[in-house]
Amino acid sequence: MNVILLNDYAYENGGASVVAYWIVRQLSVYANINILIFAGTGEFDPAICNLSNVSTYSLKQYDILTDPCRLRAVCKGLWNYEAAARLDNILREYDPQDTVIHVHSYQKVLTSSCIHMAKKRGFPIVMHLHDYGMICPNLAFYDFQRNEICRKYALGLACLRTNCDARKYIHKLWRFIRGCIEKVCVGLPDCIDAYIAVSKLSANLFKPYFPKNRPSYILPTPSFFASNNFFTPAKNKYFVFIGRLSPEKNPLLLAKCAYELRIPVMFIGEGACREDVLKANPEAVVTGWLNKEQVLKCLEEARCAVFPTLLYETQGLAVEEALSCGIPVVVSDVCAATEVVQHEENGLIFRSNDEESLKACLLTMLDNDIVARMSLSAKKLFQHRRGESDHYIDRLLNIYIHTLEKSVC
Repeated sequence: MNVILLNDYAYENGGASVVAYWIVRQLSVYANINILIFAGTGEFDPAICNLSNVSTYSLKQYDILTDPCRLRAVCKGLWNYEAAARLDNILREYDPQDTVIHVHSYQKVLTSSCIHMAKKRGFPIVMHLHDYGMICPNLAFYDFQRNEICRKYALGLACLRTNCDARKYIHKLWRFIRGCIEKVCVGLPDCIDAYIAVSKLSANLFKPYFPKNRPSYILPTPSFFASNNFFTPAKNKYFVFIGRLSPEKNPLLLAKCAYELRIPVMFIGEGACREDVLKANPEAVVTGWLNKEQVLKCLEEARCAVFPTLLYETQGLAVEEALSCGIPVVVSDVCAATEVVQHEENGLIFRSNDEESLKACLLTMLDNDIVARMSLSAKKLFQHRRGESDHYIDRLLNIYIHTLEKSVC
């Protein structure tokens, strides 16, 4: 079997890339599987290049945000002719009957032109749904202007009229045009042979847009963070937020509630809301972005991890990072992280953006006995989840095989 992974970046710079390269490392141990990573920008990690049965190819282009020529970025971001041509030359060396294309990310560099070329050549395609970008113009089913979930039908007339982009309407209009190109010229999402969602929630959100006769799988991403350490949060004082300090992640709500309740709070991350957070809670600790080891060190001081996001999210790996260390969590009821949180067992679920509901949860987490009990439950439930994750690659290979068999038929 040949597996060609399409990913915008040749390095790990976000959730999609982390998953893509973890999969590459796991598949590299199979002698009967040849892997090619086709990336849009950046240099590959030498450790990836040295893996058995792994080939790499990077276009080394700019991504949309870093391209100094903005006109080129606008045009190439809609349709990357060079990327499609380069991929076409590579695909000539492969047979669609034993080769599957696994797409992780494509909208920052590669564009849907690569998907179009792969389908033109008759290759079966598996799409990994790390975000909502294949359907929603702003990738999140979220109105960033109103700071609320968007329930309009994606790429419909109401969608077109709505200024939901975090910046300006012209950006939304460009993304809408890109979505129309992907839908009309490429055939997304109908042209995809199989979809992989990372949670039940995201799978349900995608469902109205997918053809009923196309296989869709739910494959939760394993936690890559889990340590062998088991912390004792009941002895700690900090309520910890992990993530981008932006309005949709709602750090300001936690800052306000913590200040009013006189609860020590720590924010691990950076973003536009940093100053607002410190203004609302002058006693808050804001660390900025930290590497995994530094985050782990901070979690040693955590009593509880709080995720007040307003977004649907697709899975919520940061929640699992906390649970893996035995730290109970408090999460909003709109995100997919609720699928790994059992209310009053390993954490608490509060009504999204509801100040009183969040305060009640925070006060509950001040009880040492409750935190200690939830900590033990968190570790136990996470280990069970980790056991299921051990079969991740087996399930992924079955998806590849089923997709290839169906394509040949």
